[in-house]
Amino acid sequence: MAIVPPGVSNIHNVTLNSSVIVFTLAITAVTGIAVGLIPMLSHSGGQSFTLLKDSSRSSTGSRHQRLRTVLATCQISVSMVLLVGSTLLLHSFWDLIHVNPGFQADHLLTWETSLPDKIEDERSTFTRLIENTKSLAGIRSLGATTTLPFADHVGVGIKRLNGPPSLRDKWLSTRYNAVTPDYFTTLGIPLRQGRFFTEKDTTGTIGAIVINETLARLYFSNENPLGQSIHNALRTNDDNPSTYEIVGVVADAKQDGFDQDIKPEIFVPYTQQTWNTMVFTARVQGDPLALVQAIRQTTSDVDKSILLDRFKTMKQVQIETVADRRFMMLLVTPFAVLALGLTLVGVYGVIAYSAAQRTREIGIRMALGADKANVTALILKHGIRIAVVGITLGTFAALLLCRFLQSMLFSITATDPLTYASVAVLLFCTTLLACYMPALRTAKVDPMEALRCE
Repeated sequence: MAIVPPGVSNIHNVTLNSSVIVFTLAITAVTGIAVGLIPMLSHSGGQSFTLLKDSSRSSTGSRHQRLRTVLATCQISVSMVLLVGSTLLLHSFWDLIHVNPGFQADHLLTWETSLPDKIEDERSTFTRLIENTKSLAGIRSLGATTTLPFADHVGVGIKRLNGPPSLRDKWLSTRYNAVTPDYFTTLGIPLRQGRFFTEKDTTGTIGAIVINETLARLYFSNENPLGQSIHNALRTNDDNPSTYEIVGVVADAKQDGFDQDIKPEIFVPYTQQTWNTMVFTARVQGDPLALVQAIRQTTSDVDKSILLDRFKTMKQVQIETVADRRFMMLLVTPFAVLALGLTLVGVYGVIAYSAAQRTREIGIRMALGADKANVTALILKHGIRIAVVGITLGTFAALLLCRFLQSMLFSITATDPLTYASVAVLLFCTTLLACYMPALRTAKVDPMEALRCE
């Protein structure tokens, strides 16, 4: 259950109970009986007498051999579909987790801090809490924000108060954050222009605002954004500035997920727009979660009524954003590996039985001058035919079915030719491996003993 993403409802109510066990045993028994009855029925009745004749025996054996060949071909086709699907998901997941998020997630601890309503001076309380927590041993830097990357965010409208007439007074929807001065350095978000916030950016001064590169390109494509005036529609208190001046531009950082486009984003000082809940981020030495108890104690020393919740490393936050894709990948891949193993066993069984049935024929061929290479090629040819047909049918089935995975894929399409080619080569080599041992064993048969074989 640990691999199941949080969004799957009632998954924790699924348990291994007596009903599941009984159903599994019943299905196993029915399958075993059905498989056992098939050969028995094929030899029943009037066939018992006719099977004594060579011609009838040859006909029946040929019919059974065709059935085995069809089943082996189906195994290869199913393996092709599952292996293509799992390979696409693995490739997508690998690319996704290696996307640069725009910040450094290593050794970063996050937690939510909420002030109760009884605390009226939220600004000074947060300031004191930040200073006390920052002094803990093991914490290298500390910041806070109203919204972490990869979390639900607050949206706000802004508009320019100067600049070209085509852009002036034009409202733009942006992602909003109120942050502390050290937030950017703690997360490792680089500064592109201007400056970060300082302790001087407080109420009573002109509003300061930092924007991301996407907003700078969108709103100030041919201008220097620094010093431009912006109106922020969001007000948390009566003393909020009515006008904000852009003091800095920071690098883009992923916001809603590794695979999502970066949106325009603004940052304001928490001292100019204060909230009663903020998410703290601490860059630490060693294991981030080892500091949880010390952080709780420090917070309690400031005010016992302050609520702390959701202690997570930034790596955990990132993993949760790809939980759906990880779950699908871990669900499909074991079945694909199992199918590949069954294909190896199934093709081996078909080829081995076919070679055994042709022992007399092979003895005659060798007596007439066929060498071991000719005999090996004869057996391998049967396996190659099975592989080619199975891979071809499986490719068409994968093209039809894997398109339903497109919404789960990143940086790769459901019809990626390299993936299909790689899986086809893997299955072809697996089939050759399954055929090689029976072919090698058959090539070592003594022609005289083969001719006496009935």
